[in-house]
Amino acid sequence: MTDALRPSELFALRWQSFDNANTLSLTETVYRRALRSYGKTPKSLGKMHLPDGLSAELKLWKLECADPSPEAFIFPNADGGLIDTSNYRSRILKPLADGLGIPKLNFQVLRRTMATRAQNLGSVKDIQSHLRHSRADTTANEYMQELPESVQQMVGTVFNLADARRKLYLWRRDYNHRRPHSALDDRTPVEFATTYRRGKDGDRTALEDALRLPLFHRATAAAIIEQNNSHSNLLLEALT
Repeated sequence: MTDALRPSELFALRWQSFDNANTLSLTETVYRRALRSYGKTPKSLGKMHLPDGLSAELKLWKLECADPSPEAFIFPNADGGLIDTSNYRSRILKPLADGLGIPKLNFQVLRRTMATRAQNLGSVKDIQSHLRHSRADTTANEYMQELPESVQQMVGTVFNLADARRKLYLWRRDYNHRRPHSALDDRTPVEFATTYRRGKDGDRTALEDALRLPLFHRATAAAIIEQNNSHSNLLLEALT
């Protein structure tokens, strides 16, 4: 399921397709027990990445299988030839579905499951590439299904971000408009900025002390110190 191969691709794999590391080379497919040099889509054939765990299992199977020669099929039938997809569905997948209590299990279900479970782990383009679809809308609209828990998490995250912004805004308003600060002669930052702008407080030290306030824009205050009252309006803008 992890590599989401189509049956036409899986049952055409030969040992020469496996590089004994982390790559499968898809060079042919099977249809009605006949090999063909093309796939379902232009992107069907090519190289496919194998996770380390799956690669290790494939190496073990190579040691145990009846014929590990390069031309031999990795997953052959009892005679070493091509597995019939219909027989595999009826002999393997249907009993497995019955045992799991699910109504249907085939290769398309496995591929859609892979696409759905991967949607929080990579982009649509990543999943499209892995499934080897020609178009991303096929991946997004037909294979990736809605996950209720994922939707709930998304809505909760959006709410938490909005709530955090609201709380930060309220805190900033309280800090700048309502809370007096000893560094500003027990005035709020906005009261201090208004007084300074009107030229009623020439105390340079008080403005320098205001630089220590967490919401005071340091660059704005520095500009006011440097140019006196010419940019004092910026101070009010920084606090509101």
